[in-house]
Amino acid sequence: MKRLNVPVESLVLNKDGSGGTVTDSGSTLSYFVKPAFEELKKAVIETVKLPVANHTVKEYQLCFTLPHGTPMEKIEVPPLRLHLEGGAEMVVPRENYFQEPSPGTMCLAVGLSPIMFFPNMISNVMQQNMHVLFDVRNSKLLFAPTQCDKL
Repeated sequence: MKRLNVPVESLVLNKDGSGGTVTDSGSTLSYFVKPAFEELKKAVIETVKLPVANHTVKEYQLCFTLPHGTPMEKIEVPPLRLHLEGGAEMVVPRENYFQEPSPGTMCLAVGLSPIMFFPNMISNVMQQNMHVLFDVRNSKLLFAPTQCDKL
């Protein structure tokens, strides 16, 4: 996927405490504010090249119809790269930002944030198979890919 044209002001933490990005280990879906979500949605539609599902799937805002008998694992989708403050890049594999809620349907596990000034949220699904360290004292988030089932 190409680098998305997301306005920086839609991603930064504001002086009043609104905006920014949080991690939530208790939420399944990630949420992005409208400018980021719309850019991601457009890029995903261009990249996936599958028909957009003509039915809604509860909780998901973008789903695709898989070819008959083809599981999601067979669909090639590039990793999602989140460019974070300080130059860090979180590489999110397909299985951490797509889900197959029912056979034949592949859905983006990222939704539109319900409120413009609510922060972007990186969910537990995006964090799967990563060591994640929250350095609260230094206001840092550290992460590294791993295979949790091999630990």
